[in-house]
Amino acid sequence: MILGAGVPLNFNLPDSIIKPSTDNITKEVIRPYHVYSLEEADKTSNVINDIYTKLTQNYPLSQQQGLDWRTTKPYVPNIHFEILFHVLEMYIAYKPAWDGNCHNGDIYPYFALFSKDSVNYPYNELFSIKRDFITRIMDIVSKYDEYYRQNKNDKEKWYAEFFQLFKNKLEIFNFNYDTTIEESIGEFEDGFEDNPNSDGLKIFNPNKLWNNKKNLSTINHIHGCILYYQAKNDEDRYGYDMLHDMYKYPNYASMRNRYVGTGHSEPVSQDHTEYIAGPIITGLRKTEKINCIPYEFYYGHLFNSIIKNNSIIIAGYSFGDKYTNQLLLRMGMLHGDMTRIVLIDYWKYDTKSYDGLEYFLNTQLSGDLISFLLMTAQVDSISAFCKDIDNSLPYCLKSSNGRLMIFVSGFKEAARHKKTILSFVNSNRCNCKFRKSDHRR
Repeated sequence: MILGAGVPLNFNLPDSIIKPSTDNITKEVIRPYHVYSLEEADKTSNVINDIYTKLTQNYPLSQQQGLDWRTTKPYVPNIHFEILFHVLEMYIAYKPAWDGNCHNGDIYPYFALFSKDSVNYPYNELFSIKRDFITRIMDIVSKYDEYYRQNKNDKEKWYAEFFQLFKNKLEIFNFNYDTTIEESIGEFEDGFEDNPNSDGLKIFNPNKLWNNKKNLSTINHIHGCILYYQAKNDEDRYGYDMLHDMYKYPNYASMRNRYVGTGHSEPVSQDHTEYIAGPIITGLRKTEKINCIPYEFYYGHLFNSIIKNNSIIIAGYSFGDKYTNQLLLRMGMLHGDMTRIVLIDYWKYDTKSYDGLEYFLNTQLSGDLISFLLMTAQVDSISAFCKDIDNSLPYCLKSSNGRLMIFVSGFKEAARHKKTILSFVNSNRCNCKFRKSDHRR
């Protein structure tokens, strides 16, 4: 099971809690920042909003955005918080070299000599902002995480019941930073164990995850978690860990206190470009940032799980991570007609229009998601996909080859049909063709 940012969006959050949508998080991180300055005691910086404005006004539209010829609404590039963090991260890495203040070949980006600073943002402001940027994201996550903890047996009971239906048979790869899945299923295996050098921190043991002696569902936070961060001090470190390896803290408050109150050197990629490491992995350089414990082993576990499981549930995932998409595209190659994929998403298209679905697929979904749909359904075009798809059931779509089931009304609606999903992923052979119905949309 791969879970993305769309999964917690159906929580009935009060107005005091920010709904963790991409748009809402982006609005939060572009707000002004208070930064440290030698010249001013309390300086306010709008530099992230400046970066956002420059990108939205100058970056070209994607192919999908450029196809929107039916609406009068002006289109702007889809600039979100991960793109903003990437620009922030790269600028911090390159700025000292551009200014002639970096003389260390180990952290001097090779390409810096062939590029220049065209905007001249203040380095100290950006350096001061980088941690606050991450903290704003984590604070949003922690608030809905705590809300769920308090309401999992009442208002949000549907969420826990969905995961509990599978009874310790899940390999869960949660691309979000929360702990709602842990709260939902109770006992699980994530590879962490008590650290003999510290009462408060847990250390990751790859063998514990791989062996899974209790045969529990596993939880793998490939992109980090609001409970993860480096050791508090050298005395807490254990065994073979390295400087940027992650430990598991007992709660968010203790991890946050440690994160905002410490400083450290950042790791360097193979091209000698520094990148920003933290409790959560965000930005556009995720493949470099998973090179520490536990992320590198969670990624390996994802490989292993896709090879040994012919069934996968993908919920709320936008197909924005290339390294994951490449693995998902191999499902048919690995499992053939045994492949069972459930995709849970939110597709808002005109069901009464003849070409409503086709227009939606052409204009609203990413190229990577389209490639995944076509390859799984074994068709060669969006038009062929729309003709192939079976919509005889009111709550889902199915490909005629029996490999793909799609729920298009969000995670909560799909959870109402959890037994149908369970039956589909457990079906062990493709012994029929789904009946096609009228495809007028």
